[in-house]
Amino acid sequence: FNMNLNKLIAYINNNPKQSFGIVFIILIIYRILTIFQGFEVCDSGWYTTFYSNIFQNPSTVEYNFLYWLTGIIGGLFVKIFPQSGLLGIRLLGVVNVTAIIFLVYKLLNRHISNLALYIGLIIVTISFVGTPTEFFHNDLSSLLFVGASLVLYQGLNRDDNYLLALGGALLALNVYARLPNVLDIGMIFIIIIYSFYYKETRSKCIKRASVVLFTYIITIFLVLGLMKILGHYEIYLRSLKALGGVAA
Repeated sequence: FNMNLNKLIAYINNNPKQSFGIVFIILIIYRILTIFQGFEVCDSGWYTTFYSNIFQNPSTVEYNFLYWLTGIIGGLFVKIFPQSGLLGIRLLGVVNVTAIIFLVYKLLNRHISNLALYIGLIIVTISFVGTPTEFFHNDLSSLLFVGASLVLYQGLNRDDNYLLALGGALLALNVYARLPNVLDIGMIFIIIIYSFYYKETRSKCIKRASVVLFTYIITIFLVLGLMKILGHYEIYLRSLKALGGVAA
């Protein structure tokens, strides 16, 4: 057993791309197989009703506007593939989770061992089966957060303000995937910690943080403008007021 395990570890270390490809394909197949496990009328109905009505009858799904971006993506998918039904929404969820797996690998593969990374990805992917299998706001939140983390990390390492700007935009978009993600702007402190650790100048730190903050704010307002164009702005505000009423 130990000999076989050592051979496996050696193969993974000597063939990182091929080994990840194998793990990646296995996880995709596993995830696809789970979409046939049945359905329920609570979460599944809640998501699919939102996607089906966000463009045609948006006022009927007002509360769901707290997850507006999730609804836009799901609604566009339903418009493009109207006959796909619940199975199509679940396949969209598979695409979302698959993208998360790939981005996590890109973010961590140079910092931890491949074996540890694969074990982590396998455990997390298996745990997803216990959650709703349709595309929904938690999965999209994870995708945008991991994507923002990756481009911010690359932007700092490459001293690339365009990547930092993209990171700020992704953090802002995540607010509309799920409202509590407004706290993601705290990622800006990573820039401060990075500059302190590598003893960079204060002006460089401020410039980088300003790029992220500026694109974050601009993206927030651009999305609000898009809501105005789509006739969703007032509905979105009402959903925020309803949330405030619940909290009160």
